[in-house]
Amino acid sequence: MEVPSKEALRRALLEKRARLSENERASAGDGLAKRFFSEVPPVADIGLYASFRGEAPTEGILRRLLREGRRVYLPRLREAGVLEFAAIEAEGDLEAGPFGIPQPKAARAAAPLERIPLLLIPGVAFDLHGGRIGWGKGYYDSALQGYQGRRLALAYDFQVIDEIPVGDRDEAMDAILTERRTIVCRKDGLSAFGRET
Repeated sequence: MEVPSKEALRRALLEKRARLSENERASAGDGLAKRFFSEVPPVADIGLYASFRGEAPTEGILRRLLREGRRVYLPRLREAGVLEFAAIEAEGDLEAGPFGIPQPKAARAAAPLERIPLLLIPGVAFDLHGGRIGWGKGYYDSALQGYQGRRLALAYDFQVIDEIPVGDRDEAMDAILTERRTIVCRKDGLSAFGRET
């Protein structure tokens, strides 16, 4: 069977994501947060994203990480299309960036990715091998080149499919966390996660 194109998958899954009700989003967010804090080994420094336009919700994870005093880094898009990460101490340290996506204010200093051992990454579609389809701009793929830390995708369960087309520049995920299961994509990637549940 032929694998659909990235564009077709992106369109279909964005449409499905847009049809989710607020209750369905909230329930998925609760499930993601519960699974994250019960299964992900605690680290002091963690990269996250502020969910936007129906992405897998991160509000509960962000608020608890901040309450626990962990250093939370969020992506910020520079004018040149380069994604960098800066630490925040409160949700008030965020402002609307390009496309309206919440990002750290310009006054928050950027940090090298080597300082962040775990990145939680959004996407439109993922497959069981760690393949990822984003919005098509390649910002995360560029930022992740050479990154040695762990890459954990957050997604609604329906966003994980058997196979997606990937290119040479597409960066793979180590594991995928949904509201229903944890999928380990690389044997050496996140051994602390155990097996798929």
